[in-house]
Amino acid sequence: MLRRYAILAGLVLWSSAGTVQAQTQVLERSGDWRAYGGDANDGTAVCGMATDFRGREVHIKSFAGRRHLTIQIFKNGWRIPARQQVPIRYSIGRSSWGVQATGNGRKVEWVVRSDAMPDFERALRTGHEMHVEFRRGDEEDWRVSLNGLNGVVDSLLRCMDRMENHQRRHGPPPSHPGRSTQPF
Repeated sequence: MLRRYAILAGLVLWSSAGTVQAQTQVLERSGDWRAYGGDANDGTAVCGMATDFRGREVHIKSFAGRRHLTIQIFKNGWRIPARQQVPIRYSIGRSSWGVQATGNGRKVEWVVRSDAMPDFERALRTGHEMHVEFRRGDEEDWRVSLNGLNGVVDSLLRCMDRMENHQRRHGPPPSHPGRSTQPF
């Protein structure tokens, strides 16, 4: 009996070897939102803000070495093929953006270019709700409360500053963290 448990434990450990999980910690909570920082699934440093509601999540992330923000939305029950194009229009207050997002599994993601970030930040700080409209498919529009988000934006910006200062002192992150690169 003990041998059976040892074999089972060994199989569990073996099957999880090589699997990397995000290692983040909450920096601050405010209203419906939380700011966090740490390492993403692939080992890249990340700072982010997130909220969840009714089996859905919205993350606004900054990854080390990238000059844009990444917005990721998740919903339990989605089964999106890898690299599926998902046209989206999202708006906050009077600001609105149309994007070609990319889906995979239960996630859809798109970027906020660096030149659009000042307007995006201003909209986040003054808005009350983010409206996400799915241009195809049968997913209903999302209305995401921004209650408390203004309180965590400063934590996100401080985290991004620390990440950038670390990068300046220690050099840029590897181009493919967590995996081996090939010369051919």
